[in-house]
Amino acid sequence: MPVLLVFGALLAGADARFAQLGTAPLRWNLKLDGAFSWTVTLLVWCALAGGLLYPALLAARPSLLRIPAPAARLGLTETGLPLAALAALFVTFAALQLPALLGGSLPDGETYASFIRRGFTELMTVAFLTAGVLLGAHSLSAPGTRTSVGFRALTAAVLLPLAVILASAAQRWTLYTQAYGLSETRVLGAAFLTWITLTLAWLAWRLWRGDTDRFAFPALLGGLLTLLTLTALNPAALIARVNIHRHLSGVTNDLRLTPQRVSAAELAQLGAGAVPDLVRHVDALTLPACGPGTAPGCTQRQDLINLLRAGYGRTPDWRSWNLAQARAFAAVQSLPPATPDSSSR
Repeated sequence: MPVLLVFGALLAGADARFAQLGTAPLRWNLKLDGAFSWTVTLLVWCALAGGLLYPALLAARPSLLRIPAPAARLGLTETGLPLAALAALFVTFAALQLPALLGGSLPDGETYASFIRRGFTELMTVAFLTAGVLLGAHSLSAPGTRTSVGFRALTAAVLLPLAVILASAAQRWTLYTQAYGLSETRVLGAAFLTWITLTLAWLAWRLWRGDTDRFAFPALLGGLLTLLTLTALNPAALIARVNIHRHLSGVTNDLRLTPQRVSAAELAQLGAGAVPDLVRHVDALTLPACGPGTAPGCTQRQDLINLLRAGYGRTPDWRSWNLAQARAFAAVQSLPPATPDSSSR
């Protein structure tokens, strides 16, 4: 029941049709805010910190933390019931995602905008918690149960529909990006989706082998490599470059009927990485003056120059030097000088 309650609530928050199935037991709509959000965040960071600290302590002092001898544990019936219930829940949800995933019609009364905005966070939480449930079921099972055909079939029954759920999350991310461009949240969401997909594939292989002892370190290393790759891509520059291109091209498609427009002031808030692209297109993103007839979010050219000069026009301190700051400083030097009273505005 706890497994069905938690995962059922998350999936109901991700899809309107799933929330309407049955009667009250399935009519949940869990919002990941408040205490629940903080609890999940705390548990995730504690798990990552513990996963790094425990093997480090064992490597430094093998006698410090003694691994207890394995004891008699649960059989297939005890672990199989929650896994089978979770598999049935996933199959039901995945079946509702297939029409939209295969290019069919959306649910009645639901638009693309509501479909692509809804549920990405919940689906990522489901994927992350599923890894914990499968690892817990494996660790609580007796050694003979872990390698049995029944246990392997149950883990496969959970992971296969979960692959469809991940594909649905990827589709929503793609549609959202096609409609609205990139943002910091969308870039981080794509990075997490990539990591959790690779982690679950690695977990599936270790569970099939019946041995999860070598699962944690590659999974944590994959997360670190994902962060390093994301850093190397320079997210701020990537977001600015993509959104400026969409702005200059006036992108329209089936999801966006009006041309893409971006705010130069909002792009400036991305940080130093976005500054070189802003400087190169400062004339195309701003107007000489904003008045009653201009579009909402209008940015005056001199105001943007003042903003960039104030933030990146001074020689950066060597103690806080980084490549993005250095590039931003070099790019800002090509701009006209700031107005004398801009610092007091």
